[in-house]
Amino acid sequence: MSIVKKIAEENGVPEHLINRIVNSSNHAYKTYEIAKKNGDTRTICHPSKKVKALQYWLNQNVFCHLPVHSSVYSYRSGLSILDVAKEHVGKKYFLKLDFKAFFPSITADDLRRHLHKHNNLVELDRDDIEVALKIVSYQEALTIGSPSSPILSNSILYDFDDKLTLFCIDKGVTYTRYADDLTFSTNDSNVLTEINSFTRELLQGFDGVKLKINEDKTQFLSKKGRVRILGLILTSDGKISVGREKKREIRSLVNRFKYDAIEPDHDSNGNVLSTIEEKKRSLQGYISFIESIEPDFISSLKNKYDENVIEAIKKFSYEEAIQSRTVIDRTPS
Repeated sequence: MSIVKKIAEENGVPEHLINRIVNSSNHAYKTYEIAKKNGDTRTICHPSKKVKALQYWLNQNVFCHLPVHSSVYSYRSGLSILDVAKEHVGKKYFLKLDFKAFFPSITADDLRRHLHKHNNLVELDRDDIEVALKIVSYQEALTIGSPSSPILSNSILYDFDDKLTLFCIDKGVTYTRYADDLTFSTNDSNVLTEINSFTRELLQGFDGVKLKINEDKTQFLSKKGRVRILGLILTSDGKISVGREKKREIRSLVNRFKYDAIEPDHDSNGNVLSTIEEKKRSLQGYISFIESIEPDFISSLKNKYDENVIEAIKKFSYEEAIQSRTVIDRTPS
């Protein structure tokens, strides 16, 4: 049975409609720029709801069977940046590398080779693979903003992650990858230069995605200085912290939540980037996450802003807030 037929049958939609969405998918993206901290911009390409639905179906029924290396922690259920930080706690020396233009560097040709290579797992014929590629790629590449990009980016570097992991184990180095962020740690002060060289050589000879290291983000660190991994701070006493900047941000958001003063974020053109409800849900996630790292900080928030405020954040329901807003918006004046 073809993949189009499976999607159609499982969703109760005629095949010709699925084919229409697939064949017009390259014209079903909304593209815009968002500002980065360094002053540059990041291009976001959001597929339409119909294309997103097909991507989610592929994630749940096909791409979930693709291999992902154990060194990869991004976009995996039950794993978070905290698990990455834990891998590197207690080490003295660190190397951080970053891939340049990660998602857009993964092309449809790269994905085609990967899906054919692992066809015993995904069970797609040649025609099905071409359909899948139309659904997940925009202008022949992955995009930031597509639900299928994370799971595919996790898997497509499996061979690279495996070779790099084995080399690091031999050198007594811990290696983790979180999307485009590569982190290495060790107690040997001399080995990371060799790891840096090997990683670049491996990329050049890699028979797959043509990736480049972002030189501006390459960092050699030691416990003598501040060590930040994916936004978390490894303290000198072997603990993990969210850092002072994040704590200031959380305090500000909690204060605005208390006085119902959270406002949406907009881009330079006035488009809404984050709604009030989305920012409240984000704050809720922060509180839950930080509670597992620094419970003392959550206690300080309760003391300063009232325990009931923190409990209200924890109990905030995004769905109920959206429904409430819809009712209010539709109420005649």
